[in-house]
Amino acid sequence: VRERMQTVRDTIGFDNDLAVDCHWNYNVADAVRLAAALEDIKLLWIEDPIPPEAIAGLAQVQASTPTPIATGENQYFAPDFLRLMQEGRVRVIAPDAQKVGLTNMRHLGRLAECFAVSLALHNISGPIGTLAAAHVSGTIPNVLAVEWHAASVPFFNELLSGLDGELIRNGAIALDGRPGLGYRLNDDVAYRYRKPGEPFFE
Repeated sequence: VRERMQTVRDTIGFDNDLAVDCHWNYNVADAVRLAAALEDIKLLWIEDPIPPEAIAGLAQVQASTPTPIATGENQYFAPDFLRLMQEGRVRVIAPDAQKVGLTNMRHLGRLAECFAVSLALHNISGPIGTLAAAHVSGTIPNVLAVEWHAASVPFFNELLSGLDGELIRNGAIALDGRPGLGYRLNDDVAYRYRKPGEPFFE
C-alpha cells in the first residue's frame, strides 16, 4: 500500500489533495500501522480503516495519527454521527445526502462545526443526486469535498436535460443559480440505458 500511495503522490505532487478509502479492511493495530506508514504522504484523510461500529477503535486510530480519519457513509441519524465525533474522535464525517436527506445534511454540518469536524459528502449517485449533494454542500462552510463515483459511466452527462458539455469540470460543479437543481433528468436517455426488463416510470 505504501509503495502505491507514494507512486500516486509522486505523480500528482503536493499541490493536489489525496485521500485513501480502506473499505473497513483493517483491524485497529493494522490501521494504526497503516496511518503511520502513510503519514509523510500528507493525506487529506484516511477513510474507513475499520468499521464505524468500532467506536473505541476509531478513537485509538485517530489518536495515533495527525491524518484525519473519515467515516459515516452508512450512518443515517444525527446521534450516530455524534458518537463518531464525540467518542470515535473522527475528524471528518462522510454522510450520504441520499441517506440522510438535504435538510439533515445541513444540521449535520452545524453539529460537526461544534466539534471542529469537516464533512466529505459520500456520493455514489447519478448526476441528479450529485447536483443535490453539490447544492447542499454550498450551504455548509465545513465541507471539504463531494465524492463522485460515476466517472466510468459513459452516459453520465447525457442524463441531464439541457447540459452543455460536462457537469464536472476541472474537479468542480458550477452552481449557476437556476431554480431547483438547475437541470432535469433526461427521461429518454434514462429509458434508453435502463437495465433490460427494468420497469420505468412514465
